[in-house]
Amino acid sequence: MHHLESILRETEAAVAAIASDLSSPQSKIDKIQRSIAAALDELKDLRLEFDADSDVANWKGR
Repeated sequence: MHHLESILRETEAAVAAIASDLSSPQSKIDKIQRSIAAALDELKDLRLEFDADSDVANWKGR
């Protein structure tokens, strides 16, 4: 859950960057792209496992 919270914070920061200053759009876009890439890297590292008895049996994130 910690990873998901971290990803959420990074995403919120990226959205805030868009809303806060549009004076230099390209630098903002670059910063947002880096934030999204970092969040995607974190998502790739997540391994979610569910019990065989759960609604989603033995799903693993890849």
